[in-house]
Amino acid sequence: MASNYEHVVLDGANLIHDDKKDKDGNKILLILPERLQIAISHCESLGWPTTAILKKGTYLRALRTRHLDTVGDIEILDELIAEQKVILVNRKKDDIYWIDFALQRNALIITHDKFNDKIRDGVTIQGERSLYPDRDWDDIDRRTLRGHEYIGDRFIVPGLSKKRIIEQDTVTIEMFDRLSKRVIELEEMVREKPHSELKEATISDTDSQDADELTEIVHSVFEQMLSSGEKVEMSHMQRSIASVVLGCDIETYPKSWPKGWVKELGDSLDFQGTLHDLLVHFSPRKLCRESVRKDGLPPLVVFFC
Repeated sequence: MASNYEHVVLDGANLIHDDKKDKDGNKILLILPERLQIAISHCESLGWPTTAILKKGTYLRALRTRHLDTVGDIEILDELIAEQKVILVNRKKDDIYWIDFALQRNALIITHDKFNDKIRDGVTIQGERSLYPDRDWDDIDRRTLRGHEYIGDRFIVPGLSKKRIIEQDTVTIEMFDRLSKRVIELEEMVREKPHSELKEATISDTDSQDADELTEIVHSVFEQMLSSGEKVEMSHMQRSIASVVLGCDIETYPKSWPKGWVKELGDSLDFQGTLHDLLVHFSPRKLCRESVRKDGLPPLVVFFC
């Protein structure tokens, strides 16, 4: 990998999310800030200034369900945000945003994403390459490192070597002006509600969390459940959303769940309608459904299409 890059930008969703299976083989979502911390620390140990980009909905989701075993140490995430090693962006920013952020910082990109189209049941779902053909994808590919993995508590990134220190004795006026312009552009890109205000509002009054922030949270569930092309049973999708919105432990469903949780979910989201209508309404992307034959009756599954 070329040595003229200045920074590392991490695809935060790739790193903080994990999952496991319940007894029926359904995916249970995990948010593990420890994984993000390990990745950032590894890159920094090689001399790379490092920033992870994370959707605000993931953070809000972690705060809202911090009492559950499916969420790791939220204080680690708070510290990383306070240190500006993690930057939160809202759902209204396109996925290309964090790639542009990396280009602005002349950074290496660490992600599993190949940014390609995905074909599902004969339907093409456009990736970033197709949606943003004006970007220099040859340059993006050159600076992108894939294939990272966790082995125990170690973060392994093929191709990431120690950063070479380049001595710079003088700074010209032209260099200073260019740097100042980049700082202004970056500040414009990341300007959001202050982290402390966001955390206080989420913790202090979960019941009155505004509709936009609840939508951010639900979007993060959809993205983690379906973005890799999975098909998920509608009933399990409903439970996964309810677990986050209502704070119920999905691993103890239905034993410890309150009666009437379906109505409570609809009331919390201010939505009345069928389960399919609810999923379509809150999905961040076009949603399709189909029947998949299993033992007994064929369940309905949903997927991005």
